[in-house]
Amino acid sequence: MDEVAVKQIHKVPKWTIVNAVIVTIILIILSHIFDWSLVEVLVGFWVGVGVNLISFYLMLHNAKKMLAQVETKMNVFEMFGFFIRLGLYAICLFLMVQIGLQALLASALGLSMVSVALKFNNFTAKGN
Repeated sequence: MDEVAVKQIHKVPKWTIVNAVIVTIILIILSHIFDWSLVEVLVGFWVGVGVNLISFYLMLHNAKKMLAQVETKMNVFEMFGFFIRLGLYAICLFLMVQIGLQALLASALGLSMVSVALKFNNFTAKGN
């Protein structure tokens, strides 16, 4: 794998956290304006961010293994890595439904934070 690409990939968690802190400040302000439960919103959001980062690391781990073991037989964990990540998302959303609608919506936002970091910080550009 290209060294520039590897450096860009390792920046994703850092910028995900930075963007999540910014979104947390916005959520705190919105919670006060719209009289939302601040604890539900923040718990939902940060659980979503945590699950999203775990999913990112699982995907990165599986991709590295697949690139290293192209000709060898893959194990069950590597073959069903997508379904494991999907299951993590489902468990997260199910638990947030149990807490409340605000937690569910905030966790859905948290589950998209890696994607937001990739889009807003332009990780595909050379030389960053």
